[in-house]
Amino acid sequence: MMSAIIKKQKAQVMILDILILLLIVLLIINIQISNIYDYKLNIKNKENKLDIIEQSIVVNKIINDTNYLAVYNKHTNQKEIQEIEIKNIEKIKELNNSICSVNLENKNLLTEHKNPENIITRGVIYNNKFKILEVGFCE
Repeated sequence: MMSAIIKKQKAQVMILDILILLLIVLLIINIQISNIYDYKLNIKNKENKLDIIEQSIVVNKIINDTNYLAVYNKHTNQKEIQEIEIKNIEKIKELNNSICSVNLENKNLLTEHKNPENIITRGVIYNNKFKILEVGFCE
């Protein structure tokens, strides 16, 4: 009779040990899933930051390159700083395929029928007046 009680207690302890081990394993799995999710989120954020930096470089090239919108002063043989003229709008689309809109103070210079995911704004000089240039990027 005594041996049956001892076997029953050993079985209960063994079941308790298995439940504790299962709980520890589930906790470890939960921590690992959380770490993987955080790692994935960090990678995605880094990619988004790189996309924004790349888009800023493209916008600066549009504004500062005389092949796109920048003005070249023939008298001084220099490019005017942040001064633009509307020319070569078609070339802007060739620079980066994800550009879907270019607006200059509510005047659409280049528009596709897409909603931009990211809009980068820059202050420029157009016709000797300060204007806001908006370049929209789509996926």
